Amino acid sequence: MGDNDYGNFTCYSCKRVLPVDPDGEPFHVLPPVSEGSEDVSVCRDCYHDCTLHCFACGVDRLYTEGDQPTKVGGYSICDAECGAVRRTSEEETMGYDSEERNRVIEEEAEKAVRALSDFVNVLGQDKARAEAFVKFVDREHRTLQQGMMRLVIATLENWDKALDAHNYDGRNEAACKLARKLLSNTDKYDRGLPCI
Repeated sequence: MGDNDYGNFTCYSCKRVLPVDPDGEPFHVLPPVSEGSEDVSVCRDCYHDCTLHCFACGVDRLYTEGDQPTKVGGYSICDAECGAVRRTSEEETMGYDSEERNRVIEEEAEKAVRALSDFVNVLGQDKARAEAFVKFVDREHRTLQQGMMRLVIATLENWDKALDAHNYDGRNEAACKLARKLLSNTDKYDRGLPCI
């Protein structure tokens, strides 16, 4: 098929007319609050540079100079109707107390790690699976990519500590040693990533 066999779309944000890529563009997001509530199509650049993922209502929304996101407890909250969580404290944003919040986070973390473990638990497909994984990570919102990097750094730091505690064996020794080498090239203060 040719480059343009899927037709074109006009980016709602930058107004460029671009070819449809069935494996990528356009991205479908909500417009700024002041401009309605129907999904609009945006290009990859505008998706990464001009949208936020609302922590409260869970949607991707374009924002403009007049529709800047609200920050609550370090999280971006759009000015859409986010129910009782809108413009509240971090605990209220989560909708439950600290103990319950931590329990839910642990459950979600376990599910995420289990899904990732299942994904890599296939012999002989390491390269193909890594390439596919990177492809879809690259399509995620850039703020979320930065959040993923925080998880990567935390995991590297944990593997580095495992060396000192002798909490490894032949199955993960290479990972722990590589983690130490990677971290040795960065100052711990450089590893702090802002939430934008």
